[in-house]
Amino acid sequence: MIDLSAKRYASQKMNTTAPRELAEGADVRIMSYNVLNPAWGKDEQGSLNEVENRIGKFVEMALYYRPAVIGLQEAAHDWHKYFNKQLVSTGIYSFCCNHTSSGATNMTGFLYDVSAVKVVDSYTIDLVEKSDHRVISVGVFETLKDGKRFVVMNTHPVPNSYEEYPEQMLKIAEIEKAEMEKYPDLPIFLTGDFNTNNKLTEYTEFVDSLGVTNSRDSAETVLNHNATYAGFKMPAACNGGKCIDHIFHNGKATVKLFNTVIEDNMQLGSDHMPIYADVALS
Repeated sequence: MIDLSAKRYASQKMNTTAPRELAEGADVRIMSYNVLNPAWGKDEQGSLNEVENRIGKFVEMALYYRPAVIGLQEAAHDWHKYFNKQLVSTGIYSFCCNHTSSGATNMTGFLYDVSAVKVVDSYTIDLVEKSDHRVISVGVFETLKDGKRFVVMNTHPVPNSYEEYPEQMLKIAEIEKAEMEKYPDLPIFLTGDFNTNNKLTEYTEFVDSLGVTNSRDSAETVLNHNATYAGFKMPAACNGGKCIDHIFHNGKATVKLFNTVIEDNMQLGSDHMPIYADVALS
């Protein structure tokens, strides 16, 4: 069991398939991770961009931390190919929301641990019509242990420098509000690379209009609070500017622990760092 009295902890080698245990009192671990589309940033990163050079780091991390649900961003076709070979065909994880409305591979879907949860319902909602990566994926999950249900929404709007960014954030808020009305009694989590931090107007307006809470702000314990966008470098402590990946929730769950995964050269797995929240479901 993790020592919850510690704000930071020593790095442990991820050389075992035994998952790091959940925080005391938590029911599930929910992760968000922008794994980087290998087609983007080739000029800057060269062969480091290739999925085959990074999939080992992802698998190692997933098997060690064993999140019940992983909200993925930029998971292009090559990622799905390797996920299927190393995690899905082995019966450890499965996909949720594989395809977009256009039938293309969904870059913003989920992996979920089949030994921990099952999918009750799933669908995608376009942020941009017929896009394979500007969507909102929705999964309704049920824990196998005790039948508790929860909703995870996952998304990835354009960078905040783009003209259409405010419009996409407004649409995310509208869709989130509709899902809250659809599932009024369930804990709802919104994962993703939002390309924004808590110092930007769009972030503040989104949080205020919906009354949602950022897991890193409400967690009883924060292990590592580091920048989530680091460009294949070890991230420094977050000062707000580079913390652009978030796990929001609607207040119907208690966040026991929040962590940015920085151990064992995880900065080589993507230009973003994975984050997760251990939550107790109402």
